[in-house]
Amino acid sequence: MAAKKITSLAKLAEKYGLKIDSIDLGGGFPIESPKAMRPGKYFTFKEFAEKFVPFFKKLCKKQNLGNITLIFEPGKSIVANSGIGLIQVVSRKKLNSKEMLVTNSSCYSMLPDILVSKCVYDVLPASKMKAPRTHEYDIAGCTCDCIDIIKKKELMPKLEGNDLLAVMDCGAYSSVLSSNFNSLKRAPVIMVSRDGKSRLVRRGDRFSEMFGPELDVLKVADPKELKKFYNLARLNINKVWGGQDKKH
Repeated sequence: MAAKKITSLAKLAEKYGLKIDSIDLGGGFPIESPKAMRPGKYFTFKEFAEKFVPFFKKLCKKQNLGNITLIFEPGKSIVANSGIGLIQVVSRKKLNSKEMLVTNSSCYSMLPDILVSKCVYDVLPASKMKAPRTHEYDIAGCTCDCIDIIKKKELMPKLEGNDLLAVMDCGAYSSVLSSNFNSLKRAPVIMVSRDGKSRLVRRGDRFSEMFGPELDVLKVADPKELKKFYNLARLNINKVWGGQDKKH
């Protein structure tokens, strides 16, 4: 449907003297994963090309567009499984009939695709891989938000504080979409080579960077303006407790 509409648009553009040399149909390619995690058909680029390219050529011929370069952006499907997120269990707690694991991570600071596109990741008990999975947990982030849930009803070994979990296939948007919500630092990124050697390719955040815009304002603001900011809390309290002695 998208190809039909965009080739028609390309033909319309030619009527106004705009020659279209290439058409970019974007992304949306699924990544290969267990069907239990993401139900639906997985297809390779080869399978897709064998069916779609001839169809696209017919559309271009029908619209008399000539040779159009067809472009796709399959980035996520290529790099998703190149990333593994390591997170640590901070504590366990019971919430009614559910047992929860609170981690030092968050959907906001590390796994935003869970909230943005309802992505479901496979989570492995990295520090207890050979232990039997006997407990069902909801795995939560450490923010104040009740929707900060990394995985629900995940069968795991009995886990304690400091145990490690591995979040699989999070190499696509995890780093670039993450934020500092609740003043959390985004995770560092470590590259592991085929020979087993590792090196830091992106360090973790620093509080000085996170609060830099506010600190810069305080450094350059006029002294009288700063005094006004510093006194806001006291002035508001006096306004609320107007009948009280202002010295208090």
